[in-house]
Amino acid sequence: VLGVFGGCWIHSIPNGAFVQLEKFGELILSNNPLQMLLPGSFNSTHMSFLDLSYCRISHLISYEFVNSPNLTEIRLTGNRLVTLKNGTFNKCTKLKYIYLDDNPWMCDCYSVDFAYMAVLANRTTKHSPTERYEMFSSNLSEVVLLIKKIIQLIDTLIINNS
Repeated sequence: VLGVFGGCWIHSIPNGAFVQLEKFGELILSNNPLQMLLPGSFNSTHMSFLDLSYCRISHLISYEFVNSPNLTEIRLTGNRLVTLKNGTFNKCTKLKYIYLDDNPWMCDCYSVDFAYMAVLANRTTKHSPTERYEMFSSNLSEVVLLIKKIIQLIDTLIINNS
């Protein structure tokens, strides 16, 4: 069942609001002034699609989606996100698509959080490698440099964790 609440002026969603709503497999909350999500707002084992596009969200708590294992697609286009915390979607093992474009990303190639975003974009988008990294930069030479730095950072993280 699809829940469509886009543009309804919803300002907040209480903790656990969707836990008991087994019928909501797809939820559209785009164009609502949410700004931030309260911890546990989207804890739902039944939700597979979530659209939070253009909601003015400025940050996500790293454990926000820990109880949403069946989430396969999330849309966060057009918010105010500057970074995603490392591990934000780690428990979403079925996640295939994540839309992160049109956010004012803070690009720090030496940040673990930035490397996480790059890996997440690579793992969850259906676009070509060049298009995947356009969410961070529209200049192709910057994209190439960024990819090289991310690979170096990932190599460093792998060596440090070994």
